Amino acid sequence: MPPLLVRGRNLNHHGDTVRYTTKSIAIAEPSVGHRDLPERGDYFFFASGIAIPTPGRWLVIATSGVNRGGFILAVV
Repeated sequence: MPPLLVRGRNLNHHGDTVRYTTKSIAIAEPSVGHRDLPERGDYFFFASGIAIPTPGRWLVIATSGVNRGGFILAVV
């Protein structure tokens, strides 16, 4: 999988930014009751934790190759 890149900007204070990148991936192991997931070894994801440094409304954009997504996060 291409590396994960997460970028964020505080919409209340534009000088506050965050950047996180990782190449490490994890493999899901379907649990009982979740048989709709593929067999072990077929379901990969980025296990990541990102610290947002200051309160405010943050625009967060994540990309991995051609895949991307974004959201607004309220940090109090």
